[in-house]
Amino acid sequence: MEPSRESIREFVRYNAPEKLKGALGLEKIKALEDELIELNAMQFLRKQKIAACPKILEVPEEELKKRMMTRVPGARNHDESLTPEAEFKKEASAEADKLSQELQEIEGDQQRCLEGISALKATEEYQMDVLKKHNPRMEN
Repeated sequence: MEPSRESIREFVRYNAPEKLKGALGLEKIKALEDELIELNAMQFLRKQKIAACPKILEVPEEELKKRMMTRVPGARNHDESLTPEAEFKKEASAEADKLSQELQEIEGDQQRCLEGISALKATEEYQMDVLKKHNPRMEN
């Protein structure tokens, strides 16, 4: 099961600060890069789901009727005023809107990670960490 956006935010909120306390510049950047990789994966999944939604919305009425034979009136989100076909399309459209909103949030988080990485790379602490990593004999 894919983690929800909220569960990922909670995990990052409570674990990232602990992970970054006392971390060197390189470790902080690595943590942000790891978060960015996770966000990229989530973005890819949302884009795949969004790409599938228009296909559902363009399904011919006959095919929708076949699919709707298994739907039960009175089920969750069932609207008695809509035909089963229209209800199915309404739900698919709502799902596409929800996924688009999640995608925008992910893109905002990606931008935040990129800005954080850039800011950390601009610090003297990071530059010293890089020098120490590539030149172990270097003292302070």
